[in-house]
Amino acid sequence: LVLPAIEEGLFDDAWRIRASSVHLLGDVLSKITGRNWKIYSGNATVDDLDEGTGDRSGEAKIGEVLGVERRNKLLAAVYMLRSDANPSVCQ
Repeated sequence: LVLPAIEEGLFDDAWRIRASSVHLLGDVLSKITGRNWKIYSGNATVDDLDEGTGDRSGEAKIGEVLGVERRNKLLAAVYMLRSDANPSVCQ
């Protein structure tokens, strides 16, 4: 229900909307996979044993819930946003 709005926000002109959309997408994907993907800088504390990297089971679960095409589209969008001009969006 909320995913189409998040997808639109990923490429919004306003950097705050892009940053919020990336954060919300991360929360949605965490709920789908049942894992916490957040990495905390500073103390370098990592909540996940694999330090936030994905695996095939997580990809498969996201593909089952969202569909493979939508999963690929979202992951490609996140990859592109890694080179955003605003550092808050890249994090």
